[in-house]
Amino acid sequence: MKKAVLFLINGLGIEHKESCDIYSKEVMPVMDHCSISEFFTTVDSKAFNYATGYQTFSTGNTDALAFPFVDKVVDENTWNQNSVFQSLTTMLGSPESGSLHIFCFLDSPRISDHLKSFVTSLNTNKTVFVHAIMTHPTMDGYKAISKLLYKLNYETLPNMKLGMVFGKNLLTNEGRLNEFNDLGRMLFRGNGEKWTDTDQKVNSLRTFKILPSDAKAFCVNDQFSLKTNDIVLFYNYEEVDCSRFIELMNHPPTFFNSQVAQGTLHYYSLFPLQNTSIVQNIYGNVTSEYSLSVALKNIGAKALILIDQENLNIANYMVNGLSPTGDGTVEYALTDSGILFQQEQMKSILENEKYQLIIINHRIDSYQDEVSMKQAMTQIDQNLEFIKNLCKDRYSLVISSLFGMKKEILSKNQKEVLVDFSNTVPVVIIDSNYDKRNYAVVYGNLYTLLGTVLKLISSDAKVDSLLRKKGFLHKMLFK
Repeated sequence: MKKAVLFLINGLGIEHKESCDIYSKEVMPVMDHCSISEFFTTVDSKAFNYATGYQTFSTGNTDALAFPFVDKVVDENTWNQNSVFQSLTTMLGSPESGSLHIFCFLDSPRISDHLKSFVTSLNTNKTVFVHAIMTHPTMDGYKAISKLLYKLNYETLPNMKLGMVFGKNLLTNEGRLNEFNDLGRMLFRGNGEKWTDTDQKVNSLRTFKILPSDAKAFCVNDQFSLKTNDIVLFYNYEEVDCSRFIELMNHPPTFFNSQVAQGTLHYYSLFPLQNTSIVQNIYGNVTSEYSLSVALKNIGAKALILIDQENLNIANYMVNGLSPTGDGTVEYALTDSGILFQQEQMKSILENEKYQLIIINHRIDSYQDEVSMKQAMTQIDQNLEFIKNLCKDRYSLVISSLFGMKKEILSKNQKEVLVDFSNTVPVVIIDSNYDKRNYAVVYGNLYTLLGTVLKLISSDAKVDSLLRKKGFLHKMLFK
C-alpha cells in the first residue's frame, strides 16, 4: 500500500470565455508547469461549494439522499404507514388544532409534486400555508426557483396557500438580526412586503444581485398569521438548523405584540433537524452506502483531512456518507492557524505513517477582489511547489479542486467583473510509477477522482480511475 496526497485548490476550475482573466502561468507557474509536464485532464463538477463538492466526491451523488426516498413514498403513496405522520394527521383533524404552516426548503424541482402528495395524504380541509425557503447559494438558482414559486402559487391544491418566501441564511446568520426579526414579524402578523407576481420579485432580486439564500422575506399572499394551536412543519430533505427560528416562534420579542398563547405550537419535520429536541421528525436520516470512509476502510487505509473550521462539519458529514458520526477511518486537522504554510509541520504530517491519504484543502473562493485572489493563488502555488518536492519519488500527488466558483469580484480597477470557473475542474497526477508511454488519462467526474486516489493507494482497489493503461493501438497512435 502506498501513500497519496490530494492537493485541493477549491474554487479553481477551467476558466470560461466570459470570465475575467484570473488564472495565468505568471500567477501560478508551478501549477501551469505541472499541467504541461505531468498527467493532466479535467473532470466534471457541478458542485459550487464545500458541501456539494465533498458530497459528490465522497458519494458520487449530488442530491440529498432523501429525494429518492421520498420519490418512493410518493409513488407508492405510503405516507400513512408512518406513525409520526399518523399523529400529525390526527392532530390536524382535531377541532382544537389550528392551521398547518409548512416551511419548505426549495432544494429540488420535485418538491412541488412531493408537497401535493403529502398534503393530499393529510386528508384535511384546513388551510395549509406553505412558506418557501430559497437555499441556492448562486444566482443560477433563480431559474429553477421561478418555476417552483409559480407551481406553489398556482398549480397546487385548493387548501394550499403560498405565504412567505425568504433565504435560508436568515435562519442562521446572527449578523442579520433586524432582517430575522422582520421575518418573525411577518409570520405573526400574516402580512408584509407583498409580491403577487413572483417572477417580478425574482427579477428584482437578480437585478440587485442578491443571492437566493440571502434574500430578505417577502410574502405572495397574506392572512397567514401564526395563531394559537397552529402546527409548524419543516419540510426538509437535509439536516438544517432551525433552532433560532423555533426559539423566536416560542418566545417572540414583546414588540411583536404576539397573540399566540405560549406553549401551544406543535412542531414536526420531514427529516431530523439540527440543535433541537422538541421537533418530531417523520423519517430518520437517510445515509449513503458509498462514502470516502467506507472506501478507505475497504482497502484498509486511513486518511487525514486538513480543512478550515468553517467547512469541517460539512466535510465530515459528507465523508461519512451523510452521517455526522464516523468510525475513525478519517481524521481532521484544522488549518485556520496557517498550518498549510508551515513547512516543518506539513513535512511531519505527510511523513506520518498512520495515514495513507492526506487531503489538503486550500481555497480561493472566499476572496472578493482580484488582487487578493491572485495573491492567494500565488501563495498556494508556492506551497504546491514545496508539497510536490516533498512527494517526489515517495508519494503519489494529485492536484485538483472539488468545485469551481462563479462569482463577481472587484477588479484591480475597482470594477465588478465575473470570475467563472464553474462546471469543470483540472486534475494533475504525479506518480513516478506511471509514465506517459504506458498510461493515459481520461475525462471523468469527482467520483472518478476519488477512485483515482484510491487506486494510487492500492492498485487492487475495485474502482474507476482517470489513469488508464494504454493498449497497443493507443501506443502506436499516441506516442
